[in-house]
Amino acid sequence: MASTPGPWTVERHQGTTRPDMVILADGDLLAKVFTHYRDGRPDGSVEANAQLMAEAPSLLAALKAMVGKYSTGTTTPTLDQARAAIERAEAKP
Repeated sequence: MASTPGPWTVERHQGTTRPDMVILADGDLLAKVFTHYRDGRPDGSVEANAQLMAEAPSLLAALKAMVGKYSTGTTTPTLDQARAAIERAEAKP
């Protein structure tokens, strides 16, 4: 099963019964992102987490393009790490 193609977008929601941010693809809900609390106070990570998730399709595409510049036999610790990240992102459940 392939992942949902991008682009993904972030929408902010207000209210106590809804998530703070949602990730959408073509108007369809992909994820809900709720505020994390530390010591009873919001830690401010919700926007950063939502934006990072929304960028996942473009980050994967960029990583694949960079790795694609090297021949299959080329190996370095960084390339191996990038190839492993691509494999995990594209793994079937």
